Amino acid sequence: WGVVKSGGSLQLSYLQRRVMNNREFLQNVFGESGKGYAVVVLPNHDNKPVVDFWFDYPEQIDDMLKLVEDNKTGSVWYSPNLYSEKSRTKEFSLTLNVAAADADTCEPENFRIPPTIVVETSPGRFQVYWTLEGNNESSEISKLNRRIAQVHKDQGCDTAFGNAAKRMRMPGTSNHKHPAAVTF
Repeated sequence: WGVVKSGGSLQLSYLQRRVMNNREFLQNVFGESGKGYAVVVLPNHDNKPVVDFWFDYPEQIDDMLKLVEDNKTGSVWYSPNLYSEKSRTKEFSLTLNVAAADADTCEPENFRIPPTIVVETSPGRFQVYWTLEGNNESSEISKLNRRIAQVHKDQGCDTAFGNAAKRMRMPGTSNHKHPAAVTF
């Protein structure tokens, strides 16, 4: 199941569950008509996400994917948002094609509307996405993200997540947040 926006209301549409590669993942997150600057974030020596690498999306998707692949044994983040300038701030935020939640320990099947995309970031911890139709203002999606997290906080969803410019983990990379590194 996926969420689509039609005529100002949210509706369900059926999407087949399957494994996708990172190219398909980014194409789903940014949407078919997505254009702008995309960012991949790498850690410093303390594993803090501070080094931004900017790409003109979709023209530089191959370069973006190469950076992710070259760093997959380390922590790699990205923003599900595209930007008009190389600055990860709301003033340069373009429209969004996904709502998202840092589900943490909330099992994906617990969400009232099943997510379109599920990424297991470490054993038993998840990030989830709902693909949206059309161009959605990032401020509106941020509100939606916060509502999703609030509704599911008692099931383990991270309520600190909400900002549409939030960094999310790239699938297929390692998670070094916990003592034992995990590749998801």
